[in-house]
Amino acid sequence: MLMRCWKDGQGELSKESWKEIRRKPKYTVKTNERKRPERVKERIVEERGYKNICLEEEHVGEFAYRPVKCEKRYRVVVVRKTLRVERGQMRLFDDVRYFFYITTLSDIPAEEVVELANGRCNQENVVEQLKNGVNAMKMPVRDLESNWAYMVITALAWNIKAWFGMLMPDKARGTQVVKMEFRRFA
Repeated sequence: MLMRCWKDGQGELSKESWKEIRRKPKYTVKTNERKRPERVKERIVEERGYKNICLEEEHVGEFAYRPVKCEKRYRVVVVRKTLRVERGQMRLFDDVRYFFYITTLSDIPAEEVVELANGRCNQENVVEQLKNGVNAMKMPVRDLESNWAYMVITALAWNIKAWFGMLMPDKARGTQVVKMEFRRFA
């Protein structure tokens, strides 16, 4: 399978340029591993005939890309996910999805670029907390300067919470405070 890579208008990622991604475990067990409860979700999805999408494999590739109006070339890291789509016990089809990461980082491997980008996805949670936790987007007045001041004050409240957590002597508790929703913190 070849994929167009748009490198100066031509070029392809060959089958040999893809490498399988080895994801690191989210955590390591520091004590005895506990007995896991029976996983019933897969069985229920199969019995009730729901559509089930399962990850079969992930591969990563990369190429250089230069937009037409730019002089600089950028590194594009591509993740290809092969998915198996089932309904009940029937396999419907295989699906392939591509995820693109554009970066200027050239000194780290492609797998680390993907890991770094996935680790930063928590930013969406921060935006959600600013919108709904501290209500930074719910303006109480109608003129622009007052609304701006309200947003700055609420963003500062969020930052104070984060700094409070980072400066705590107990790092584990500090991490909990940093991840805590603003309403619970208040």
